[in-house]
Amino acid sequence: MTNGTATGEYDSDNVFARILRGEAPCKKVYEDEQVLAFHDIRPEAPYMFLLYPRAAMKLEGIFTALATPFRDDLSLDERALVSFVDRQISSGISGIVPCGTTGESTTLNFEEYCTVVRLCVETAGGRVPVIAGTGSNCTTETIVSNVAPSMALELYNLHVLGKIDKAKRVSGNLAALSRVLFIEPSPSPTKYALSLMGRMRPKVRLPMIELTSNSKIAVRNVLETLDLLQAVHNQL
Repeated sequence: MTNGTATGEYDSDNVFARILRGEAPCKKVYEDEQVLAFHDIRPEAPYMFLLYPRAAMKLEGIFTALATPFRDDLSLDERALVSFVDRQISSGISGIVPCGTTGESTTLNFEEYCTVVRLCVETAGGRVPVIAGTGSNCTTETIVSNVAPSMALELYNLHVLGKIDKAKRVSGNLAALSRVLFIEPSPSPTKYALSLMGRMRPKVRLPMIELTSNSKIAVRNVLETLDLLQAVHNQL
């Protein structure tokens, strides 16, 4: 293992220090100018990573907790993922978070997890930060930005600029979208909405199931009310 150089002070007895000194055998899986990544050395966490930042990262704006696209046979749809990530970034999103709960991370095997993270990093190409999820809970706003990234970004920018009245109007639209995206357990409603928008199939892995008929109608109605389907039609 090649030792990394850290910026700033750290506790000489912590796990990162021991790894960097070669005292805790650990496989390095990624390295760039900003971060070092190692397999988690804990036996109870074989699929997680330890990230050691070389320098401070400034994280602000809207980060989308990405849904993971699957094919009809429930295998990973790599082409749809690349297209989805590129469209998110083109919409102005501040960063992406693959393999969170919205991405059905608990159903991904280790190879799939690595593939999703790799494709996200390669597709982002340094345009936005990529933060790989490790199973933590996601907020409503990041789920909404899967479907309406431009609208979520508009709300954030209005708040930053102090335009509260305009922000309230956008927030009302996002609230309606948020409610319907949780009409059944997430991410099934989100994936169905994305399927209507031509982004990915509505497939989810067990124990999740696809959206029921009544909920499909509700999701479609909200998307039509917010002109999200019309916007997609205009892009095609």
